[in-house]
Amino acid sequence: MTLIKSINSDFVVRELDLQGNPEQIKNYSDPFEKEFQTFLAFLQPGFKIPLIDLKPIQSIISSEDYEKMSNFIQNFTLNTTLTITAPESKQDRTTLHMFIKSLHIPTIESSTSNTEIIIVIHQKIKPPKIPNSQRYLHFTLEKSALDTNSALALLIKNLPFYAKYFTIKDFTYNGIKDKRGVTSQRICVKNKDSWPYYFINAASKAQELMVGDFAFSDDFLNLNQHSGNEFEVVFRKCQISLLSELEKISKYGFSNNFGPQRFGSCSIKTDEIGASIVQNNFVKALKQIVINSVQTCKNYNNEFNNLQFDQQFDFSLQFVNSGEFVRDGGKIVKILQEKFSQSDFTNQQAREVLEICLPRNLQTFYFHAFQSKIFNFLTSKLSKTLQIDDCVQGNCGQILKVHEGNIDQFTIFDRVLPLIGFSTFKTTPEIFGNNKMLTEVNILLKEFGVELETFPSFSRNFLAPGGWRKVTNKPVGIEVQVFQHDEIMEEFYIQQRKFNKISDSDCNSLVHKNLSIIAKFRLDKSVYATELIGEVLGESYDQEKQKQLMISYGINTE
Repeated sequence: MTLIKSINSDFVVRELDLQGNPEQIKNYSDPFEKEFQTFLAFLQPGFKIPLIDLKPIQSIISSEDYEKMSNFIQNFTLNTTLTITAPESKQDRTTLHMFIKSLHIPTIESSTSNTEIIIVIHQKIKPPKIPNSQRYLHFTLEKSALDTNSALALLIKNLPFYAKYFTIKDFTYNGIKDKRGVTSQRICVKNKDSWPYYFINAASKAQELMVGDFAFSDDFLNLNQHSGNEFEVVFRKCQISLLSELEKISKYGFSNNFGPQRFGSCSIKTDEIGASIVQNNFVKALKQIVINSVQTCKNYNNEFNNLQFDQQFDFSLQFVNSGEFVRDGGKIVKILQEKFSQSDFTNQQAREVLEICLPRNLQTFYFHAFQSKIFNFLTSKLSKTLQIDDCVQGNCGQILKVHEGNIDQFTIFDRVLPLIGFSTFKTTPEIFGNNKMLTEVNILLKEFGVELETFPSFSRNFLAPGGWRKVTNKPVGIEVQVFQHDEIMEEFYIQQRKFNKISDSDCNSLVHKNLSIIAKFRLDKSVYATELIGEVLGESYDQEKQKQLMISYGINTE
């Protein structure tokens, strides 16, 4: 069986900017290094203030105050204050304050109080203001063995003590990149005096992180500000016939389903929690979230997977009550204990607890997972060729119905299916209402106890408008490199890879024990590489199966 993601460098993901350029750090330098040097020097043991020329302000203060100020600054002692007579004119007072600010000495501040200028050297070290007023700092993050949120959490943890005011909510990005892999993407952080040095210093403390290509902007980063991703996937210990499968996909594409990452790695998938919420079964949804939260803990016992659902919840309660930290589940259990009962609560009470504990965006996340599962179900009902009454996306993005008069204008790559939501019903009722998929959607929703007529208003409550998604996707520019090697876990260094067209690949007879093929290709945003991988392998990509296979080869799966 072919190994996928056996080591981090076997799965490389580079985000593509709006012009289609892959995100790779080109400049690791700090654009404000000089401005920050004084502050950094101040942090060094035995630092002394360099000799400062006070002549620029000599004419606007008295000779006595000039002497006081010179001694005060040169002797530099924390938690001290100097008061001098304020110059009479506002312009001179401003000049004095600007001069003190220009010294770039951390902890020193000045203010005017009536007829006096008060200069303070604070006890607490305070970095200077960054000389840039734009609202956001953008940079490229390269990481390995961490998903995006975990990488940012590590970056925040490693920030210098004087920059501990950043939280995960200050960062935005185009999407979460895989944990098991080497990935690069653009990150945006609020400019709360966001000196690039902070993040350079923090990344230097972690082998898994690198940052660079810093730029300030008044625009923040959102999910639409990229054009897709570039991948390098190693198919380790494979057959040479895999090249033929890649050739087929480059011509005929693959199913554009939502991949397993969309539904989480716990035993209870996120779409199942979404289904419980859709069914108004809040007791079940609450229990599912608590159980999943326990499964993410390091001390979690795998044997609990063999328990029945209610037994798993009881175990989870004991686990949380024993003092183990469980993020979302722990909060839910605590609120249950304070307001109701941990073991006996009504559906309405469970709903109240979830409203308190789950922010609206997380509730929407579960609902989106349910929408995604419906989409995957609908794709399984489609024929392999374009049919009359199918829906397609026109050149201007409009949704059209296929009929005898226009079927020759479209291909299988134009076919779309709805992500069921209030916008899907509202904007294209004549298309959706006549589509044969409507019957399939109705049957599926009824299995969850939901009526199609009420679903649009339900989706509105979760800010889930829905939309249309391509059914088939085709990778762009597939290239490959073939390796024959003796050691199964030989590493193929990213910098040394050289790719060719599939037709130009060296397919000589196998002379080594192991054959590996690296495929390089590009996919549109929101398209899952795991679906392409599954199509190449002839079976769905199964993370658990891969994990067990790696264990059988003695590969570390952490």
